[in-house]
Amino acid sequence: MSGLRVCEREMLELGMSLPALASRAAAIMSLPPLGLLTLGGLVPEGWEATLHECEGGVAELAHRLALDHPDLVAISALTPSINDAYALAGALRAEGVRVVIGGLHATAEPREAAAHADAVVVGDGEPVWPAVLADAAAGRPRPVYRAERPFDLRDSPLPRFDLLGREARPRYTVQTARGCPLACDFCGASRLLGPSEKPVELVERELRRR
Repeated sequence: MSGLRVCEREMLELGMSLPALASRAAAIMSLPPLGLLTLGGLVPEGWEATLHECEGGVAELAHRLALDHPDLVAISALTPSINDAYALAGALRAEGVRVVIGGLHATAEPREAAAHADAVVVGDGEPVWPAVLADAAAGRPRPVYRAERPFDLRDSPLPRFDLLGREARPRYTVQTARGCPLACDFCGASRLLGPSEKPVELVERELRRR
């Protein structure tokens, strides 16, 4: 789930129209969810993975997913779309579907996220993803999954671009690094993840697969 949201009341009261916001939001929302595609690359044999983007509304998506009786639905969301993510999680759980939530917001506010999901992934998802799936298959998900150390991008799997279907995308995301050694005050990613760099040969491999 992706999007942008203006939440500074002072800016709105001043009448700032942010003319580029709509086009920027459209560009961001057109990007495939690379984090979920990467976790898809770690799904073991015996599991079937599908990718769904929230386009027709939360209730419609939850109902459509519940019809397939999935063992687990994974939701990734940033802060601007976290309320929609919580609404989707609530609708799914009302249908009897287990939900795990991850992403930067869940990493920063795991207690808040835990109130809306069966499990929360804090930090990098790759190291704990096998355990998340194993526990889901056993019907005993843990409340919180937290990696003991940051994920090394040298071990990155090839993202499951096939889950996007055959429709052409105007943009794709390429990850060359995670986190940042500068750790600026205003940047959550630099403080919550990494830093780690992805080897050039792995980036080239992903570009070839696109």
